[in-house]
Amino acid sequence: MCYYFYMTERHPNFDVLLKHPEKVEKRYPELHTEDFEDRLCDLAEELFIKQNELGTGKSADVFRDDQKNAGFCYKVVDRQGFLDHDTEIEMSFMEKVRDIDDSVFVPEPIASIKARGVDKGDGKRGSRQVLVMDEVYGNTIAYVCTHREKLPENYDHDRFFSLLNNFISNINKNGIYHRDLHAGNVMIDNETGNPAVIDFGRSFERVLVDDNPYKPEEMYIKDEITGRREKTIVTFKSDESWVRDLEKMMRGVKSLTD
Repeated sequence: MCYYFYMTERHPNFDVLLKHPEKVEKRYPELHTEDFEDRLCDLAEELFIKQNELGTGKSADVFRDDQKNAGFCYKVVDRQGFLDHDTEIEMSFMEKVRDIDDSVFVPEPIASIKARGVDKGDGKRGSRQVLVMDEVYGNTIAYVCTHREKLPENYDHDRFFSLLNNFISNINKNGIYHRDLHAGNVMIDNETGNPAVIDFGRSFERVLVDDNPYKPEEMYIKDEITGRREKTIVTFKSDESWVRDLEKMMRGVKSLTD
């Protein structure tokens, strides 16, 4: 869908959950408190036309706020899958993980924006979501491996994966499981050479002792062509398995860049 968002003074087609207004105020000192939501909504609307793209994923695209150099980025969810969380739920996962372990950088979530609009083609109503968060200054492991990108000078392979393994162990012990730690969701910070973890859209929180975060899930997914719902079994790889695979990938890249 290509949405047209009809805007008015108070942006009635955007619901905004603003978690850290003080952070927005610090980076946009010229704005008054009542202008925060309007500014974020303006930026969200601008981002729907695909400018300043940082990366793309299975269900979302990520953009940078270059206009004010605010250090924010915007995850625009426009292909939400059957496993993907609402952006407000993803925000809560990010905040919980940041409280558990700060040895690995996880972007601070700033706001969740939900936009309602009308498709330009057929007039059907639809929606999108935007997660506003801190930008990570670095490259994903996927980008480094694909482009044979030079690693930061202070990147240390053993330290990097020691930090990542300890981080995963800590959040798992506290009942949080990422469940999607592929090479596009782990980044290498340009300044520290340390890991950063992004995209908690498929995370799981264990509430009961017997809860299995990696239990296969049976879901019925609508076929885009036939319109029929087909039963699909979705399986999950453990966080530890993801990290082992990433370590093997980076060991090969490191040998090429030494």
